[in-house]
Amino acid sequence: MSSLRESAINIIVPILAARGIPVTLGAIGTLFGNRVDPANYLSWSDCRQIVAAGGQVIAHGPLASPASNLIAAFSTNADRVADMNRSRDLIAANGCATPNFDKAYTWPQGQFQSATEDMTLLDAVRSEGYTVGRSASGSAFAVNEFSAASKYQRLALPIIGHTYAGAGEAANITAINTQIGSIGAARGDGILMFHIGLAVGAGSNALGIYVNNLIQIADALVAERTAGRLQFGVLGDLAEPSD
Repeated sequence: MSSLRESAINIIVPILAARGIPVTLGAIGTLFGNRVDPANYLSWSDCRQIVAAGGQVIAHGPLASPASNLIAAFSTNADRVADMNRSRDLIAANGCATPNFDKAYTWPQGQFQSATEDMTLLDAVRSEGYTVGRSASGSAFAVNEFSAASKYQRLALPIIGHTYAGAGEAANITAINTQIGSIGAARGDGILMFHIGLAVGAGSNALGIYVNNLIQIADALVAERTAGRLQFGVLGDLAEPSD
């Protein structure tokens, strides 16, 4: 299996960049530059390379408990927001700031509520200037229109993929490509999420996508762009002013 750095820098980013598809990287900044951990995390130099290629680096966390999420790692919203801000500050301090990067966030493990219908954390992060966030949940709808979403919905936008489906991966890739076509036909919006790129024949991984499947998805995106139905951007492009 590829390390996290190798899969991003040598597989995912080049395939997307070659097709003019910019990458938004959710960065747990305290892990960067770690060359002792077997997972071989990215460096800030890698992040600057992504930015130079037209991508964006946005905050992720929690910084002190990277295998957890903000809800489990902290008991108060004040501490959760403070962690988000520290992550945001690390990005700027390491030369990776881009327009609206400071208004976007990647929710660790997709967790943004302490309980169902608890909007207190979302209210707190809006007061800090965050207006768009990416969850880890799939959309219940074939087509989304993010501009029509509420301020809370925009802070927890769904993904259309990718999560590894094991024996059903071929059908999973087909479903993702079908949804890309549906979004293009409706001139809608969608977010693709990738974690680990895998060489064909490599061992499977719950967060991984094989390079041939990644190429299929990337080419489906390009086909919609060529037809004039899609355009690509980074998550910060969806940010709105706080109210």
